[in-house]
Amino acid sequence: MRWLGAMVLISTWAAAGEKPTLEVNVGTVGVVSVTKQVGDALTLKVVFPVSGAETDRVTLHGRLVLFDGAGELGEVKNAKLAVRFWCENDGGQQYRPEATVTLSAKTLKRALVPVKAAQSIAAFVVVAPEKQAPSLSALPAGAAALSGDLDGDGKPEARVSTAPDEANNCDGLPKNNLTITLTTAAGSSALRCCGP
Repeated sequence: MRWLGAMVLISTWAAAGEKPTLEVNVGTVGVVSVTKQVGDALTLKVVFPVSGAETDRVTLHGRLVLFDGAGELGEVKNAKLAVRFWCENDGGQQYRPEATVTLSAKTLKRALVPVKAAQSIAAFVVVAPEKQAPSLSALPAGAAALSGDLDGDGKPEARVSTAPDEANNCDGLPKNNLTITLTTAAGSSALRCCGP
């Protein structure tokens, strides 16, 4: 499996003992899950599924644009990314950039529709340049639990797929033991901690 790690760089500070900085660059794609909705207020979890080192330093190089299967949904402002522990399996301890944000559903072009079997993932997010439209390469056809078509041209640039875990050992809910994978032209990356 290829990893989306090419889009995220870890730079080490020269000073001894300082933790590295995780830099989330333009073109990095992640997913958005709905964790709560009260009236018009949506609480969303933004995840960039790129494993990095344990660090308290993360820098976002761009703005966050949400998209679904019909195109752009809107922008997430003031997201405070933090590197969080998310998995420990045969691959060791793994960390990734995440943020929790609250926004009004009225700020989005369309309603979010969470896919319950895929941990309520409802949309995709891309780090876009500050003053330019975001752009991603299209994917070849493939099965998906959720597809994202950033430019709305009918050719998805991102997809989330699920498959049974051979070890029947996946963390979190729902208790369906399905692996969850994000695929873009840059490669594929696990979204759920599975396996021994």
